Amino acid sequence: MYRKMLDNPIMQKPKYSHLWNILLLLAQHQDTNFIWKDEQCSLKKGQMLTGRQKLSKISGLHESSVQRILKYLETEQQIEQQTFCKFRIITIKNWEKYQGNDNDEHEIEQHANNTRTTREQHVNTYKNVKNEKNEKNVKKTHSISKGGLGGKTFKPPTLEEFKAYITDKKLNIPNPDNLWGGYSDGNWEDTHGKKVRNWKLKLRTLHNYAEERKSNGTNGQNRLPKSSPKADYR
Repeated sequence: MYRKMLDNPIMQKPKYSHLWNILLLLAQHQDTNFIWKDEQCSLKKGQMLTGRQKLSKISGLHESSVQRILKYLETEQQIEQQTFCKFRIITIKNWEKYQGNDNDEHEIEQHANNTRTTREQHVNTYKNVKNEKNEKNVKKTHSISKGGLGGKTFKPPTLEEFKAYITDKKLNIPNPDNLWGGYSDGNWEDTHGKKVRNWKLKLRTLHNYAEERKSNGTNGQNRLPKSSPKADYR
């Protein structure tokens, strides 16, 4: 990768730079072809055939985070996206600028050594800010808990716990992955900006609402749109 990356402001945002690096690694280094619906299609240098789920699996980021970062990169004119029903083609704009050559290796290594301390300071600063934010959230949650939850602090569920509870209770909750991702990215606050004190109660409430709309003949379609796992590869 070329040292041009170090001048990009997203290097100060770990999640953004992590996904950006993955896109650069996945981009084609030479033109290639693939078959789609019995037609031959081509990928140029700097392009890739991928999808939101694939990028989520490779990066370890939630799909909603991947979608948000891709939208940012598109807005900042760093990528272009062509979205299809089951995949998307992403093009790295000015891809050649991020490619070095053999003569650049020594200069890149020297530049990397000079900036390593700065990058480590950025990471440490991010961790300190995150820890301070977590401490404040714990204190706020503990204060709320004393008022009505017997002094217990709120512990956000993992995605596995979240989905297991929905399955065990047979709750009518479409798209549990997206729902969990929205709560997680929103620091477990509801649409009114209030902390979720009891996520199980919240799920049961959503289930009751969906069942009520179903009994009224709307089947919850206006509230929670259907999503096909296969078609949600974007």
